This record gives sequence, C-alpha cells and structure tokens, in this order.
Amino acid sequence: MSVCPYLYYNDAKAAKDWMVDVLGFEAGFTVENKDGTIGHAEVRHGSSYIMLATAKPAEGHKSPMDVGADTASVYVSVDDVDGLHDRAKAAGGKITKAPYDTDYGSRDFAMKDPEGRVWYFGSYSPHKKPVK
Repeated sequence: MSVCPYLYYNDAKAAKDWMVDVLGFEAGFTVENKDGTIGHAEVRHGSSYIMLATAKPAEGHKSPMDVGADTASVYVSVDDVDGLHDRAKAAGGKITKAPYDTDYGSRDFAMKDPEGRVWYFGSYSPHKKPVK
C-alpha cells in the first residue's frame, strides 16, 4: 500500500511552483484543464508523492482559503531542516514555528503554504525509525 495526500488549491499552479521552487520537490505528471487550471498534478520528494489539483468547491474539494481554516497538515521528512527553513524564509515563507528540537529527537519547523495549509518539516522519519 502507498499513501499519497491529495491537496486542493485555488491556485494549484502557484502551489505546485511553491513546492518545487521553495521546498525542493520534483515536478511530475501534470494535466491542465481547458481553462488553464490544474486538473491533476504530482510532485515527488524521495519516494513520496503529493498529488494536487485546482479546488472544486461545488464538488466539496476546497482550499483552506475557502473554509477559513486548515483542515489537514502535511509532514515532510527532510535531511537539512535548518537549510530548508532558511531557504523557505528567504523566499517569503510564512514560518509559524521556527526550528526546534523535539523531546523525541527530531528537529522540526512549521510554515503555511500560500493558501494557509500548515506544513511541518523535520528530521523524524517513520521509515527510518520504528513507530512506537
């Protein structure tokens, strides 16, 4: 089994660019709608993928901007937490929690994406450590 978050954005092109340019994801398969919006896109980080598309409120697929709150967060395991934090902050990222050390041995930070969804980045990886 493989799990891939599917995230909706009002401006999915800008979200995809942010993931690639700021966070270091690799762009993958993309399908544009006739109106130029993204019908489906994929970005990759290591062996993990995130899928995204333009929000479709009439179908129940909304951006955090549409509901006025973040309804789901994303955690990304990275090797260089402080380097990514510095790069994201320099790019105008909305840092919500500066890098910190957790009591379980991870180095983490948090930021909001361009539409208000909170992303966490840290050195912890369930692939590298057993889950207790």
